[in-house]
Amino acid sequence: MADLILRPPEELQKCLLENDRRPDPDHTLAAIKHRQRLVRFWGVTRGASVLEIGCGQGDCTVVLADAVGSEGTVVGIDPGADDYGTPSLRAAHKHVKASVVGKQIEFVRSDAAGYLTSPTVLDRYDFIVLSHCVWYLAEPGLLTEIFELAYRYGRAPTVLLAEYGSVTSVPAAIPHVLAAVAVNALESLLRAPSFRNIKCTATPRQMRDAAAKGGWVMSTSEFLEPEEAQRDGWREVVMILEKPYSKMFEDHVESLDVGEKTKSMLLAARDAVHESVQRVDGGLAKIRNMDVWAARFELAEASS
Repeated sequence: MADLILRPPEELQKCLLENDRRPDPDHTLAAIKHRQRLVRFWGVTRGASVLEIGCGQGDCTVVLADAVGSEGTVVGIDPGADDYGTPSLRAAHKHVKASVVGKQIEFVRSDAAGYLTSPTVLDRYDFIVLSHCVWYLAEPGLLTEIFELAYRYGRAPTVLLAEYGSVTSVPAAIPHVLAAVAVNALESLLRAPSFRNIKCTATPRQMRDAAAKGGWVMSTSEFLEPEEAQRDGWREVVMILEKPYSKMFEDHVESLDVGEKTKSMLLAARDAVHESVQRVDGGLAKIRNMDVWAARFELAEASS
């Protein structure tokens, strides 16, 4: 919604707790601007009730809370432990709750399935939001499960989704695309999830299919080019090429109970990331985020 009045991103930036180990205020500000574009595209309305699945430290939560205003509510759920992440979920959520948008936010420790099926949760929301959390899911079937449970338990008439689109309109983001492919391939072969952010990538087509299986119809979608200062792509590339992560990648490949052909494929995927960085003007420091796919889904029965 173009007429949605939002706070200046600099004001919302104060609502988020910065990473004290490696502060990056330019990235934080750019990420807020990106999420403000998402809520406008999605059509989030003033006074709405929102369930955000996989809220993390609250990066999108504060933007959603600003969009719905003091008359709206945002419930952010995340399965992570209190000490997970940097800053920790505990510290980040405490900071968000004390901010100018904190009164309309509630944080709950829960995975999606547990919350959607809980007999103690009686709420029905205007929107369910999945913002940059799909690639964190451990298995591809979990996204379908989320759509199915949201449909079965009548939690909301609309699901709003944003995730990396596995493509880019910016050459400097090619390393991010290749890094996602390399990490996804490795993670799919490891016996246990690693420290890496990406667990299981999904393309726009796969996300549409997951929604359709769960009883939802896509009403609109669009690819968005992220802000230049966003650093998520850079981080994913660093976690493959830079020490100590480069050694961890090699060790994980070597530990796999697979043939040499598969190991060679994984190392070739890593090398492709390296070669693509060499072709970016400015090198590693100028890596951009790949394009983001944003979509809005409605209940199939309601749209027919």
